[in-house]
Amino acid sequence: MASVGALIDKLSQSPPASVAEAGEQLLEALSGGQLCRDEFLNDPLALIGPPYFASRYLTQVALRALKLEYETLDEVQANLSALIERNPPILEPRRESLGTRVVLPEAKILDLRYPVRLEGEIWESSIEALVTSGALRDKEVRIRMRSDQNRSACFLVPHLWIHSTISAYNLVPAGDGGFAACAETFLVIEPMRQINATSIARSLHCTKPQVDQIRRGKGDVTIPTLKGHLVHALFDRMLEEAADAEAAYRDLLPGFLVPLASVTDEFFNEEAFHADVLRHIHALKEFIDRNPQLPKHTQLELKRYSATIGIQGRIDALFRDGNRLDILELKTGSRIRPEDHAQLFIYRLLLSDLIRRWQRSGAQVVEITSRLLSSIDGAFAPLRVTTDFYQVLDARNKLIAMQYALGRDRPHIAPRYEGFNQEICGSCPSWTKTRCKDASDVFGDRPDGSETVELAYFRRFTRLVQRERWYADQEMADLLDDSRLQFRVKNFRAICGARIVPESRPFTFEFEQNTSDLEPGDGVLIHAGRISSTATYHGYVQEIDTGRMRVAIPLKNVDAHVFCGQDWIVDRFPRDMTAEASHTALYDFLVAPMDGKKKLILGTTWALKTTEGKAEVPSLDKEGWLRPSRECGEASLAGADGHERSRLSQTPVQPTPFLSQEGCREAAGWFPQLNSSQQEAIDRAVHCEIFHLIWGPPGTGKTKVIPEIVRRVEGPVLLGAFTNTAVDKMLLSLLDRDPTARFLRVGRACDSPDVVAKLQQDPADFFSEDLAAKCRTVRAVKDALRQARIVAATAHRASTMPYLRTRAFEMAIVDEAGQLTEPLTLGLILRARRFVLIGDDRQLPPVVRARGLAHSMFERLKNDGQPYAPSDHGRVQPSFL
Repeated sequence: MASVGALIDKLSQSPPASVAEAGEQLLEALSGGQLCRDEFLNDPLALIGPPYFASRYLTQVALRALKLEYETLDEVQANLSALIERNPPILEPRRESLGTRVVLPEAKILDLRYPVRLEGEIWESSIEALVTSGALRDKEVRIRMRSDQNRSACFLVPHLWIHSTISAYNLVPAGDGGFAACAETFLVIEPMRQINATSIARSLHCTKPQVDQIRRGKGDVTIPTLKGHLVHALFDRMLEEAADAEAAYRDLLPGFLVPLASVTDEFFNEEAFHADVLRHIHALKEFIDRNPQLPKHTQLELKRYSATIGIQGRIDALFRDGNRLDILELKTGSRIRPEDHAQLFIYRLLLSDLIRRWQRSGAQVVEITSRLLSSIDGAFAPLRVTTDFYQVLDARNKLIAMQYALGRDRPHIAPRYEGFNQEICGSCPSWTKTRCKDASDVFGDRPDGSETVELAYFRRFTRLVQRERWYADQEMADLLDDSRLQFRVKNFRAICGARIVPESRPFTFEFEQNTSDLEPGDGVLIHAGRISSTATYHGYVQEIDTGRMRVAIPLKNVDAHVFCGQDWIVDRFPRDMTAEASHTALYDFLVAPMDGKKKLILGTTWALKTTEGKAEVPSLDKEGWLRPSRECGEASLAGADGHERSRLSQTPVQPTPFLSQEGCREAAGWFPQLNSSQQEAIDRAVHCEIFHLIWGPPGTGKTKVIPEIVRRVEGPVLLGAFTNTAVDKMLLSLLDRDPTARFLRVGRACDSPDVVAKLQQDPADFFSEDLAAKCRTVRAVKDALRQARIVAATAHRASTMPYLRTRAFEMAIVDEAGQLTEPLTLGLILRARRFVLIGDDRQLPPVVRARGLAHSMFERLKNDGQPYAPSDHGRVQPSFL
């Protein structure tokens, strides 16, 4: 496959400027420059036949690149890299493989034949794939599947897509050189990509509720949910041999007070909540007293990942005593449900490769037991097998396919509402079925659902967010892929050859070269390769330099000696909070009432008209935005030279008039340090009906105007930005103008040292988590949150935090708005009646891989509306471009 390596080297050494140019380079290389672009697009099969005889897979990559089906050049390279020599992990067999069974460790889909009826109730489907690893590497194979032999495999084909990666196990060789599926055959779609065990357990009969949860984002936080999290945290403390349950409760409660204060009403009984939690804890204490060996051999919150079946899970507690391994899963609900047993079964699957490797390495046979522990009464229930491996894998495969489809403009499958089909929905409780029906109405999943303007907007950005998430999840897939180690090192994600220094502070590792850009606070995964079947350890970087690093590993009963005697790999652990926050903001937007702000965001100044009782939905332009209606007025943009330039505006309010000279003199008395340009920006922002934009390059005094806008706005104000640094900068500006200013910063004082240094009062009164620790009760925290007139938070927190999702602000002020994607901007501005966006569109746009997310709402409204550009003395006044 030297030609493929040469192609990749060429793309790396002389990177093409675009995806289309990459496609042209591939076409030139595959055809020797003999086939022109138009000829190829008219007849792609010409490249496969004589005289070129190019690989069908490479031909498809070139074709998709020329048709711009790839978003980024990285996608093109990733598809080429699939043909480089690889050794992906495969499931460790329980017994020696039969000679009549074949495993394809990795293959790329080339073509699909959907199920067709043969006779009676028998269906047949097939796939054609290029094998990219193993003994059949570089071979194109066909796999036929009949429903009477393997129904799951046969009907999985519609969930596959061209160039998806699969692993195939237990195939039967057929006479034509292809393969057939038998009862033991199973496929794994995109095996390196991880699906959470809990999501799979809840999707064994139907994936739609979990797909709805993706689109809903964070979801609603409830009192039972918070109580369950608190009980879990207290259980961990007890296994760490905390003797006093009451003291542990007092220690942990502050971390739950802000969300509790946000979701409870005036009649919430704190004493009853306290007593209920302690009742659960006392029941668990009795269980631990009956099993005194547990605290001595436990590992808490153990995370495992499978690069073979694409499942990840976090086990509440794992106990090892000699050759016995005991999985314990805590449940705090009123009853144990079948899905709880399914989740426990999946955890056993996650540990299976690890156990088989132990046993083959000469260790004694390991016995695994699994139990569900109820905190209601301290009783435990052994695993009751309610599912099997094939059903679990089928649900997992359908979830990964749906995650991919949600990010496509033309998805190959769609969320399906079964309409209370008893065969599908019979196992769901009535409240789940009702919620599924309601969600189907909200998301427009019914076959006859009508399209609305807001639903079109929601779907467009949901696709973009999910596409970005798919790209982000590739980093986790890279981490699980041993063949991508050098790629991770090259991209500053990993350190190889780390060795423990036992005599130093735990856990200190040394290495010859720091090949990463890790910083204190970053999450890491410490492993020795083959993550599915070896021990792994999660940690957080505390200190790091060119040859040493110290890592905190929050696992009980782990000491430095477990790392002795071998080299370790320290990988940056990928964390993506953006997708969930973005989905949450989009969902909140979708269900919000249609008001002037929502019409503005949608790009129209009029409510949906009705014609003969039907909604008249305006058409979208090629970028997916609404075409402005005739009722949209002309807005003027005043440039630095004083000339006005007209353009069609989608702004639903008339521009606020400039201050008169007399007004400017009056304003100068209020804030003499500001020039007339900044004063006008303040006045326009304060008096805007729905929104205002303030634009200017660095040094034009954009941040200076924030304190004056806040001072003059009557009502609560939300300050927000993309990064914590930008949020703190806004607060520093407030304190510069008024050292006695009062505000509430979401977060901890220790994370904002510059802000704390300027405070003249107790920092605990200014930071939400410190405030909760000081107040100690839900009532006191609720009162403090209600009284805060100025609240500051990042867009991620504003999108997902119950307090900010439920509180109504008069105005939201967003700084550095050009760096925020549109969904994250929604997370801030939805919380207020009106909003001000401040930024500089000449700075870097949002750092994303999905092209459609790279254009911020600030940039869009600036192009369509009326921004105001302040200037500062000594600088050239900016002009509109």
